[in-house]
Amino acid sequence: MPMRIGLDYLLATTHAPGLGRYSRELVRALVRLPDGPELRLWEWGAMQRSVPIADLGLPAGISLRRVRLPHRLQPLAHRLGLGVERQLGELDWFHRVRPGQPALDRTPYSLPVVRLPRRDSAEGVALHAELQQANGVFVFCRDYAKRLQQHWEVPAERIAQVPVGCDHWARSLAPSSAETRTGFVALGALRAARRTVPLLRAWEAYRAAGHPGSLRLLGQTDLGDPELVAALERARDMGVQPTVPQEADMPQHLLRAHTLVHLADDEGSPVTPLEAARLGLHLVLEELPAFREAFPPEGPVQPTWLRRDPDPETIADALAKSAARPPRQPQEWPGDTWEACAQAHWEAWQGWAGRSP
Repeated sequence: MPMRIGLDYLLATTHAPGLGRYSRELVRALVRLPDGPELRLWEWGAMQRSVPIADLGLPAGISLRRVRLPHRLQPLAHRLGLGVERQLGELDWFHRVRPGQPALDRTPYSLPVVRLPRRDSAEGVALHAELQQANGVFVFCRDYAKRLQQHWEVPAERIAQVPVGCDHWARSLAPSSAETRTGFVALGALRAARRTVPLLRAWEAYRAAGHPGSLRLLGQTDLGDPELVAALERARDMGVQPTVPQEADMPQHLLRAHTLVHLADDEGSPVTPLEAARLGLHLVLEELPAFREAFPPEGPVQPTWLRRDPDPETIADALAKSAARPPRQPQEWPGDTWEACAQAHWEAWQGWAGRSP
């Protein structure tokens, strides 16, 4: 009998990027593995679905339990004996996507870690407690595996480093889909952790130096940051207008751009630069360990690297350096596929459960 694995699927249908994409693409690949697990998907929440059912890639007949009740009622349902284990039936394993959710009684579980907060923050304290209880933890770079062991007291045998897929946007594109590539693009939420204000100041310096081009910011804006809002107002005079694109339009946004600029204070997954490299963009990256691992010196793609927490002048110089490089074309990226990611998850679950892969 195959392992019966439950999986929190809420973000897969309500959040296009980040952990939503991870859980969506992981399940899409898991259901196609030969001799894979029996999946039972769990979706509790009253949030509006933003990803069409047709885009989920689910086969007919897959077990999907959807409860359209507010999230705050889930703990009560669990206390009343109506939690996930009752709703999905007997499980061998559960894969959480968000720490602490849903509540479980006896089922062993795993979770991915794509970001490590400060240990002494409220979020860090909660994550540390979760990591001590989890039966398995997935990471997407060697650096996070090392940090979890050294600073978060997670035993090595409960950590599995797996590849992350970068082929989801490319699978619907023909080789002739590439367009004329111009300008820069930045993906993800516009906020302090993404260095958005230094990037906008760098763009002012870049344009003041007489360089042509465009900058597209694709993501939600943190309207609670006055400095960011003021910087965006100034940037509008230079044609920079943030947008929140539809997921289906993302490949074309990237195919039109010459360079991805990706800055962050910390990330445990190289998925965003890998996605861009797969579609043929040049890269301007902050020197995070996860990114360095994904793009070694001997690799086919050599980003323009920035030291940690770069100043606007340094960013502007990097933009000019990358803009001078000839355009790239989309290319295959062996190894970093969602099929490989799913296979690695499946093998880890079997190993943690004491089954032979």
